[in-house]
Amino acid sequence: MSQGEVSSTGPGGVAATVAVWLAALAAAANLIGLLVLGGSFVTDSGVYDNSLAVATVLGAALLTGLFAYGALRMYRRAEEGRVTVLLGAGAWLAFALLGLLASLSGYESDYGVRWSEPGGAAVDIAVATTGLPGVIDALVHGAWLPSALACVLPLILVLAVNAPATARWFVPSPDFATGPATPSR
Repeated sequence: MSQGEVSSTGPGGVAATVAVWLAALAAAANLIGLLVLGGSFVTDSGVYDNSLAVATVLGAALLTGLFAYGALRMYRRAEEGRVTVLLGAGAWLAFALLGLLASLSGYESDYGVRWSEPGGAAVDIAVATTGLPGVIDALVHGAWLPSALACVLPLILVLAVNAPATARWFVPSPDFATGPATPSR
């Protein structure tokens, strides 16, 4: 097996392959959220709180880049890709858990945040799966079910990337660490 190949032979390879695909899915989810929120903000900026919308769009762009870079580096069996994805997923999960806690406790912001109106349970659940913008949408609306569902993908990603089998897969083999044997003169 060459250095840049993901192999599904053995438990570490399977776990790493799943982690790579979940990181790519996380990048896609954040990109979709970025495009939907960014497009909505540009076409009708009066609906959204400007600072929160811009910060959310920038955060989604950052997470999209982190997950795409991390997935690529993990595919190439580089440990920094795993750490990058773990840090991005941890931050995403922290915001999602904060939103879930706020919705379960019935917290209402007194800051007068302007945001799009809830679109019903099905729409809010679908929006909650679009990365960081979905998490912020669920947080602002205060609905517990979308907030709970917004925690699912980042939690699964953290568990998959942090699994012992995945971590072992990134430990270099002796040949990888020392390089190929070169003939001596």
